[in-house]
Amino acid sequence: MNQVTVKCLENKTNNDGSLYGKFLLEPFERGFGTTVGNSLRRILLSSIPGSAVTAVRIEGITHEFSSVPGVVEDVIDVMLNLKGLVVKCLSDQPQTLRISAKGPCVIHAKDIQLPSDVQIINQDWKIATISEGGSLEMEIIVENGIGYVPAESQNVQNRPIDMIPIDSVFMPIRKVACSINTTRSPEGTDHDSLFVEIWSSGSVEPTSALGQAAAKLIERLAPIAQYSGEALSISHVQEPVKETKEEVTDQRVSLSIEELELSVRAYNCLKRANINSLGELLSLSYNELMNIKNFGKKSADEVLERLHAMGMHLADETMPVGIQDNSGSSFENEPFPA
Repeated sequence: MNQVTVKCLENKTNNDGSLYGKFLLEPFERGFGTTVGNSLRRILLSSIPGSAVTAVRIEGITHEFSSVPGVVEDVIDVMLNLKGLVVKCLSDQPQTLRISAKGPCVIHAKDIQLPSDVQIINQDWKIATISEGGSLEMEIIVENGIGYVPAESQNVQNRPIDMIPIDSVFMPIRKVACSINTTRSPEGTDHDSLFVEIWSSGSVEPTSALGQAAAKLIERLAPIAQYSGEALSISHVQEPVKETKEEVTDQRVSLSIEELELSVRAYNCLKRANINSLGELLSLSYNELMNIKNFGKKSADEVLERLHAMGMHLADETMPVGIQDNSGSSFENEPFPA
C-alpha cells in the first residue's frame, strides 16, 4: 500500500477568532483508519499544550467571595470572565497582564496591557463593568500547560498572599470529529480514507495541532518498535492492576464543580454554599439542593442533567411534595429519571 498522505481540505478563521480545519489522511489498510483516528482524537483533546490564566490579583481583594467597590460584577464573575480569555503565550515563564481602569466603562480583553510574549485571541471578550467613580487595578498571570489544573493545585509559591488561583483549562482544542470512508483501489483492495475535523480556540492552528498529536503518538510507540528483547513467558507477565469502579468514582468526586460547566447563576450559588467539588455536591439530596439560597428548580434541573451525562446522581433525587422554586411555583412529588 502507498505511503499515507495528508491533505488540508478546509482551513478557516471564525468571527470570534476560533479556528477550524478539515484534513484527509489516506490510504490506510482497512480498519487502521479507525485505530489512527481514535488515537489522534484522544491526544488532540487532552494532550496538546496551551495557555491559560492561572491566577489573578485585584487591588483591595484577598479572596474570591467578595466584591470590588464600583465594579458591577463580583469577584467570582470577574474570575469566570478571565477564564474565558483565549491567550497565546510564547514564553516558558509565567507572564503578567495588567488592567488599570476608571469608570464608567466596560473593560474588554483588548483593554488589557500585554507583555510582548502574550497575545489575546478574543479581543472583544468582556471582563468587567465599572460604574461612575469606580476603578479596577488587576494583575493577571498567564502560563502554559497541558490539560485541566484546578485552583487548589496551582503553584502559589513565591506569589503575594492576595494572589487568587484560578481553575485553568489549557486545552486549546475544543472539538475533534473523525469519519471513515472506505474505497476500493483499481487493484480491488479496500482501504480507509480518514477525515479529521479540528475546532481550535484560536491559540493553536489545527494544522499544528494535528502534527503535534501525530508526533506524540510516534514518540510513545517508538520504544516499542525498537524493543528487541526476548519475549516474556506468560508466567513472567504481570497482570495489569484493574481499576475498580469505586476507585474511578473516588477520582471523579474530587473534581471541581467547574467540570459540570454550569451557568453562572447555578455555579455562583453552589460556590457561595461552599460546595466546591463533585463529591460535596453528590452528598446532597434534591431537597437540600433546592434549599440553597437563590437556587431554583431550573438550576437544580441543570445540575441533574450535567450529573446524569457523567453517569452520576445525587444521594436522593426525589422531589418532595410542595417544594417551591424561587418564583414561588409549586411542583408535585415526582422522581427524576436516572
